[in-house]
Amino acid sequence: MSGDEHSVRFEAGIEGLELLRTTGSGWSGFVRDDLTTLPETDDRILATALSARWTYAEGGIDYRAAWHAARDAILESFGDHFSPSAQFTLRRMGRAVLKAVEAIERVHISLPNRHHLLYDLSRFGLENPNEVFHATTEPYGLIEGTVERAH
Repeated sequence: MSGDEHSVRFEAGIEGLELLRTTGSGWSGFVRDDLTTLPETDDRILATALSARWTYAEGGIDYRAAWHAARDAILESFGDHFSPSAQFTLRRMGRAVLKAVEAIERVHISLPNRHHLLYDLSRFGLENPNEVFHATTEPYGLIEGTVERAH
């Protein structure tokens, strides 16, 4: 709960929700420079431990039902489209939460990248046509954003 002498706001959220897409995600068309390390791809694993906080614009609602509707909107919108980037998907999830629960005025979402890179099987004399991946902590990325209703 937050507020000042004129208003009270209620907040809710989710911490560390593990999400994984094994298909339907890419990362391409981004600005490149001499320090860019990630290759472009139209087929990658998208994994994260989502954290989200949302603020209710009004009180006196069924907060349990609203929380479940917000969580369900996040889960469905994470996987219902081709994701060209985590940033695109973050915005899509935020908009889905606002659509699902009219009483929510804004949602802040944090998506730390959990990269899974193609494993090099050439040392075993094998090819790896996007079948075997390994988790890595580098490179690291933290994508965050807030989606809110227009006033």
